[in-house]
Amino acid sequence: MAIACFEMALTVYTQQDFPLKWAEIQNNLGNAYRQRIRGDKEENLEMAIACFQRALTVYTRPDLPLQWAETQNNLGNAYRERIKGDKAENLERAIACLQLALTVYTKQDLPLKWAETQNNLAIAYGSRIKGDKVENIEMAIRAFQNSLQIFTPENLPIECLTVSHNLGDLYFQKTEWQFAIEAYKIAISFKGETRKNFPFSQSSSFQGE
Repeated sequence: MAIACFEMALTVYTQQDFPLKWAEIQNNLGNAYRQRIRGDKEENLEMAIACFQRALTVYTRPDLPLQWAETQNNLGNAYRERIKGDKAENLERAIACLQLALTVYTKQDLPLKWAETQNNLAIAYGSRIKGDKVENIEMAIRAFQNSLQIFTPENLPIECLTVSHNLGDLYFQKTEWQFAIEAYKIAISFKGETRKNFPFSQSSSFQGE
C-alpha cells in the first residue's frame, strides 16, 4: 500500500514541475522497496537502487547536502543487500556510498546520523570480500567503536545493544575473547528491554544484524 501511494503521488509530483517533492518521494519509495516482503527480493532491491539513484539527480551535495547524504546512506545499504551482480563489487559500492555520506554527517554537527552511518559502514566492512580480511575486520571494529561513542547505554540503549552485539561478533572472529566478552556484556545487560521504553525512533537507514 505504501508503494502504491508513493507511485500515485509521483503522477502529480513530476521531476520537471516539483523536483524536490519528486526526489523526496523517490527516496521514500526506495526505502519501501528495500523493505518490501512481497515479490522477488532481487527485483525489489533493484527497484530501490533505481529510486535512490533518481533521487540523487536532484539531491546534489552542493545544493541539498543533508538529503544527499541520507540518500547515499540508503543507497549504500541497498547495495550491501543487493543480490544481482557481483557481490564483491556491490559491497565496494556500498562502502563508497556510506563514506560519501560521512563527508556530510560529521560527529560534531550530526552525531546521531554520524553514528548510524558508522554502524552501517561497519557492517559493510565486516562483509567485505575485496582487500585484506584482517584489515577489513579492523575497519569494521573501528567504525562500530565510533558508533558507540554516540550510541551509549544511557542515551540510546537499543542502538547500543545492537552495535555492541555486532562488535562482539567481530572480536569473536579475531579470537580476542576478552574484548568479545566486554562487548557482549553490554548487549546482554539490555536484553529483554522493549523498544517502547525509549524515545529514539530507529530510522530505515540504521541497520542491525
